Amino acid sequence: MSDQIVFAERLVAERVRLGLKVKEMASLCGVKVATQYLYERGERSPNSDYIQKAFEAGVKPENLFDFKHLSYPKRKNENIDWEASLNSAFLETEIECRDPQGRLLDPYFRLQKIREKLFCRAS
Repeated sequence: MSDQIVFAERLVAERVRLGLKVKEMASLCGVKVATQYLYERGERSPNSDYIQKAFEAGVKPENLFDFKHLSYPKRKNENIDWEASLNSAFLETEIECRDPQGRLLDPYFRLQKIREKLFCRAS
């Protein structure tokens, strides 16, 4: 099963956990219902605005992404503003992780790139 399909299934599970209908989730995340369906079928990857709005709607990052398979180096600098760093890494990755047609690459590839950016800043 592809990472994009796994992500789509997790997105559906989170929407259901929150008790939201597709139309409600789409509205909360600022997309059309048809786009929400594409995300939930794994046919399209959401951008950072969508992900941030999903988190604000109550989606738990740990339920949406599988952080267990990622290895994190020890943090040398505990004084980092992690929220600002995460936002910055997410936005940079959204720009960098596109295919030749401008479409976002799969979420797990982007997550790996975000992790790399965050922990480069921490060392």
